[in-house]
Amino acid sequence: MDFLYFILGSICIFYGSTFLIDNSTLIARSLKISPFVIGLTVIAFGTSLPELVVSLMASTRGEGSIVIGNVVGSNIANILLVLSVIVLMKPIAINFDLVKQGAIYLFVSTVTLVLLISYQILTFFSGIILFSFFCIYMVNQFSSKKSIDQEINTDEAFNP
Repeated sequence: MDFLYFILGSICIFYGSTFLIDNSTLIARSLKISPFVIGLTVIAFGTSLPELVVSLMASTRGEGSIVIGNVVGSNIANILLVLSVIVLMKPIAINFDLVKQGAIYLFVSTVTLVLLISYQILTFFSGIILFSFFCIYMVNQFSSKKSIDQEINTDEAFNP
């Protein structure tokens, strides 16, 4: 019976995430939001929504280790599997300044999480701290994207 639930849940996740991503993209395009923002927020959050649901269900049941495993495993899979498949299909131009900046955020958030887990102080307050890191990172990403767009527009204006 568990196998049947697994298959049914997998089908629901597949069609639900497809529905969410397709319709979120349509809404974002109708609001004239750039493809970068669509990819960074709408699709990224949409594909992470099933993991959020699993984590919320596990945390309400007092299964904190499932939540930690889900977060860490998801990040490893997204970084190593998804990124590597994308790079195999089409090479990605890398801006090393942005990579360094992202690596700093990754390092700080990873060290913070490891310390919180080591001292067993994962509480609501520590969640707010980690969420604050995420918000700071997102604001920084959007401002970096705007400055890159301005540099490109400035270069095009001087190089007709």
